[in-house]
Amino acid sequence: MYSQRLSGAWRLWLVAALSFSWLGDIAVAQIFYIVMFQSIPGIDLVRAWKIAVIPNLGHWVLMNFLITPGDLRVPVLIYSASDLGMAISALNSALRFPSPWRFLPALGAASFAFSDTLIALEEFNGIQVFPGEIMATYLVGQTFIVMGVVKGQAPTCSTSRNR
Repeated sequence: MYSQRLSGAWRLWLVAALSFSWLGDIAVAQIFYIVMFQSIPGIDLVRAWKIAVIPNLGHWVLMNFLITPGDLRVPVLIYSASDLGMAISALNSALRFPSPWRFLPALGAASFAFSDTLIALEEFNGIQVFPGEIMATYLVGQTFIVMGVVKGQAPTCSTSRNR
């Protein structure tokens, strides 16, 4: 086993994602997170792809089944697909981080996506969400992503499994 310091490129993607999140959390932030997770060297969780895809895809289908955005159906599908991609990409990169940080970015991405689900249910379906619940899940999501990436910035992997 050896440790490999991540390149500076992932830092650029992280700052870009956080910046776009701060500017209004448009889908671009999720795209930057996807690129960041994919740029981190190491092995994927692809061998266990069902673990990465099934729960996230289930959430995406359920979210898009439950919300009724009317004329905004296509933009909502696109935005929610960016949430889906971010969550899958974060979970897929779990093996690129050492324990105990391994699943923290994935939990963060799931919390981030859940906050967007709450926004959609409140905005389009009129479902009352507890005050602060959206911001709390959003902040937990961003914090877990950043902590997991920064604290796990020296992922370990064997030379035989390295990409």
